Amino acid sequence: MTVLESASFGIPLLLSDIDIHRKMLNNLSFLFKDKDIASLKKNLKFILDNPQIALNKAKEIKSYAWRNYNWDSVVEKIVLKYD
Repeated sequence: MTVLESASFGIPLLLSDIDIHRKMLNNLSFLFKDKDIASLKKNLKFILDNPQIALNKAKEIKSYAWRNYNWDSVVEKIVLKYD
């Protein structure tokens, strides 16, 4: 839930590369190898050195999150499962 809330604000996301993060945001976030400090550091440096790329990705994430995880969409998916 925290990841989706952050995505809805349109900020760059740097997440561990666990399956749920990949699936949730369709690989739009920046991913680092889980439990790998060097990978985290490398990705964070990339984001800081490339603010325009980070902002563009953040916009994509925000749009994706609003399209796929807004309440209307979620309710519709639940209703379809029970019909």
